[in-house]
Amino acid sequence: MTHPSEIGAYLNTTAITLNSDETAYTTLTVAAPSNLAPALYVLNVTAQSGLTVRYAAVTVFIEPPDFLLFASPTFFPAGQVGSAVILVVSLNDFNGTIGLSLADPIGLTGSCDPTLVSVNTTDSLSAADCTFSSSTPGSYTASITGNNGQLSLIST
Repeated sequence: MTHPSEIGAYLNTTAITLNSDETAYTTLTVAAPSNLAPALYVLNVTAQSGLTVRYAAVTVFIEPPDFLLFASPTFFPAGQVGSAVILVVSLNDFNGTIGLSLADPIGLTGSCDPTLVSVNTTDSLSAADCTFSSSTPGSYTASITGNNGQLSLIST
């Protein structure tokens, strides 16, 4: 399979066994970075059995993002609580609710409040407060995911 280097494309299986008159399926997963320019991209999938080769072109349309997610970094002493402000910004006339979820690394606990924020063309900026604590000194990276049901963005 070939694809533009900016796009991650993965097949859930790379080998399929077919018997006569059978159909088989595989899943193509496509991941694009949030800064990828909106455009049509072509992914080329190749299948080969012996000397027989077949090709399929999969066209992917990358739409402009609906919202952006920003996190202010936070530093705090071990045993105390730190706080980070998460900003959600509406783009391209997006109106909707963004669900926020937090993935804590081992050794760090955290939560965000609120976990649902709304943005629209009038109020294009919304914020949530995420608090973190750890009893073990060290450097941790927490991933905060904003999801509107169609687009999922991650800020660390």
